[in-house]
Amino acid sequence: MKELFLNLFGLIFTYGGIMAIKKNLNLKKVGIRTIGTVISTRAVSRTNNSVDDVGPTRWLYRPTVKFTTKDKQTLEVELGDANGVEDTIGSKRKIIYDPQFPDEVKEDNLLSMVIAPWLFLGCGLFSFLWGILEIFEVINVIK
Repeated sequence: MKELFLNLFGLIFTYGGIMAIKKNLNLKKVGIRTIGTVISTRAVSRTNNSVDDVGPTRWLYRPTVKFTTKDKQTLEVELGDANGVEDTIGSKRKIIYDPQFPDEVKEDNLLSMVIAPWLFLGCGLFSFLWGILEIFEVINVIK
């Protein structure tokens, strides 16, 4: 039964990785790169809890950037990537947006455009393969 959960987990991560890679490849192809100015940050708390909700709280910050599109439209968009360092108001961020949907913005960096989607796909494929090998008893790690 645990093998099926491992396979399901692997399929979900594989699907998510493929969709993220497709979206990023399309964004690289049709997207427009520009510089956004950080106008605010929103703190998001995350509790490190292995057992209870009493673990230490770690604060992550999501910046909101303001940028001007190719059509001279000014937009303010909160970036989806949160990090542990609060951005300085007025600092610059490299972003990429789809001209058909200008409020769909991603930070234009190696981590969010390449590493994270491929890591997601790799973890999914590994989990799925591990589950298959467990089902056919080629390996027997899960008891």
